[in-house]
Amino acid sequence: FQANTGRESCDECLVGTFFPYYGARSCSICTAGKVSVSRGAIECNLCPAGRVNTDFSTNASLHKSVSKNCVRCPTGKMSTAERTTCETCQPGTFVFNQSSCEKCSLGKYAPSAVADDCIGCLAGSATNAKLGSTSCQGCDPGLWSAPLSTNCSACDVGKFSMGSAANCTKCDAGTYS
Repeated sequence: FQANTGRESCDECLVGTFFPYYGARSCSICTAGKVSVSRGAIECNLCPAGRVNTDFSTNASLHKSVSKNCVRCPTGKMSTAERTTCETCQPGTFVFNQSSCEKCSLGKYAPSAVADDCIGCLAGSATNAKLGSTSCQGCDPGLWSAPLSTNCSACDVGKFSMGSAANCTKCDAGTYS
């Protein structure tokens, strides 16, 4: 940019600022959610997914570095598309690629939003065939389930379970179910 007329050279915009348009008399500080990591920038870059910058163009030094000025969102939260705030995902979801909330798949749950993937139901429990589950329920007596199950299954004739069982037990000789 050139701030004054009659000069023989132009100045580069400093790190944390950008040249907004041809003919501008000064550089502008990057807006919230963005940084400019090199001198002479013609635009600012959006913080990476999962990171935010909350400064609304008040201080160029708050827009100089991705690692220092784009703050990582806490676990279970994601950055908005503008990278200005971190949002909490709902229970029954997980944060995918630090940029979206996804429902837990069948056989998995999240009592509160988690990062990367939901928690798998243990053997003897199930999500009851529901996407976005917030818990696994233990199987009732006479039922069983394998890990990551969506439903509990009835024990076969001649077998039983006490509840929350990973398998059914064969009845002893002289007994039945």
